[in-house]
Amino acid sequence: MDVANSPTIKQRVLAGGDIVIAKERVDSNSSDSPAASASSQGPAASALAAASDKSAWHSVSDTIFGIKVTTVKLGVNYRVSGSRVTRVLSGWAGHTNFVPATTFEHTPIKNWISADPGNNAHSETVWTGKFTGLGAWSCRHRVWADQDGFKGGYLKRV
Repeated sequence: MDVANSPTIKQRVLAGGDIVIAKERVDSNSSDSPAASASSQGPAASALAAASDKSAWHSVSDTIFGIKVTTVKLGVNYRVSGSRVTRVLSGWAGHTNFVPATTFEHTPIKNWISADPGNNAHSETVWTGKFTGLGAWSCRHRVWADQDGFKGGYLKRV
């Protein structure tokens, strides 16, 4: 393909011609563009073709005399297209801890999309809290969310 003479290619030349960045422009009447073909079929098809990124999280805190001393938080970032979760982009976990001689760790985060009819984005990790001289505990932390942003989650002892 001749990039310089093509009307559908936009190019940018850098470093005296050593680098050429080319970007193809899509014709709005082309059937190769999912958005163009969906818009020609009406507004309902356009809504199905539109993708958006969403996030959800679940957190649990411990309080002593009304003061938050620990919080564990788990989140999931995911992509929605129409009425379906199409991809889990990432999961993340974080914590705050103001209890002396205590540490928190978590396992690598697992991400997945549940089977139909649920079709929810999920993230899961296992938290381990260690108390110096007093032992340890472990809890499974899970969060899930659907295409409409409804979410749920739990922290359960394992």
